Amino acid sequence: MARDADVGIAVVREAIAQLRGQGFVEVRHGVGVFVVAKPRRAKGMRAARRTAARREMFELRAALEPMAAEAASLRRAAALQLELRLLLNERDRSRHTGDARSFAAADVAFHRVIFKMSGNQLAAAGGELAAPDWMSRVATNAEALASDSGLHALHGRLTDAIEAGRASLARRAAKAIVAREGKRAGRPP
Repeated sequence: MARDADVGIAVVREAIAQLRGQGFVEVRHGVGVFVVAKPRRAKGMRAARRTAARREMFELRAALEPMAAEAASLRRAAALQLELRLLLNERDRSRHTGDARSFAAADVAFHRVIFKMSGNQLAAAGGELAAPDWMSRVATNAEALASDSGLHALHGRLTDAIEAGRASLARRAAKAIVAREGKRAGRPP
């Protein structure tokens, strides 16, 4: 491998050690190095999600989303901006029609796009880790959340800030959304 990549043996050993530490490869001494079918890290993430308290999931989202919104405003991709605007409109449409399931799906998809737009894989993974819990809470409290016109205005302000590249405004809007949703949906203890 070192010869093929034109690097030193130490570099190959370090790369394998890093891949092994992240759970992507398995080293069988005297046999070889093998790619793991499902990295252990993914199993660890699922286990963490199952055992985390609702409060921990809320804290994860509250910490990550303002940072992700700020990064999204700096790295705005046209296709994702369009998707964000469409999801905002879908959230509004389902809010007015009273379709709680569609509202919850559009709201969670809206926030997932922000994490995706951030360009930060770790933030996106954290957002995905927290998503099932917040989907459940949004679905359970859809009527209260949908009736909150101030919350809807904050979502519009966040979308506008991301589109305009206004990072600090995006961060503040995301922070206000998380706080208000937590208050409206009953922040976990």
